[in-house]
Amino acid sequence: MLIKYKEGQRGVSLVEVVVAAAILSLFGAAIAEFMSSLLRTSDDGAKIVNVSLSAEEGVEAVRLIRDRGWTQYVEPLVSGTKYYIYFGGGMAEATTTEITQGGLTRYFKVYPAYRDAGGDLASSGSVDSEVRRVSVTVEWQRRSAISTKTVETYISNLFND
Repeated sequence: MLIKYKEGQRGVSLVEVVVAAAILSLFGAAIAEFMSSLLRTSDDGAKIVNVSLSAEEGVEAVRLIRDRGWTQYVEPLVSGTKYYIYFGGGMAEATTTEITQGGLTRYFKVYPAYRDAGGDLASSGSVDSEVRRVSVTVEWQRRSAISTKTVETYISNLFND
C-alpha cells in the first residue's frame, strides 16, 4: 500500500515520538501510584478493623478475669501497671510479660473509680472500692511509627466476692 503525503507533510518526527512516550510514561506512573495508594488504604482499613476487634476482645478478657474472682484476680492489680492478657487452659490471665501476636501488642491498665456526691461515676471524688476503671490499649507498627487504639470501660465486683 502506498501512502501519499500532502505537500510539506512528512512522517512523525522523533520529537513527537519522545513527547508521546513521555506522556504515556507519566500516565502509567500516575496509575501505578494510584493503585499503590489504594492497596495501602485497603490494608490500613483491614488493620484498623483487626485492631478494634482486638481491643474489644481485651475488654471481654478483663471481664473474664473479673468473673474468676474480684478479691483474688482484680484487687491485687496495681493501678497504672501494664498487664498483658494470656489465654491458657481456657482462662484469661493478667501477666506483666509482654505478649505480641500478629504484630499487635495488647495490654490493659486498671485505675480506681471515683463517685461524686450524687453517687455517679466521676473523674474525682470518693473512691469506690467495688469498681475499677479499665483501659485496654492495642499498639501496632504503622509505617514508621507506633499507632495505638485505646478503649476504656468500668468493671465492678459483680458477684460480691
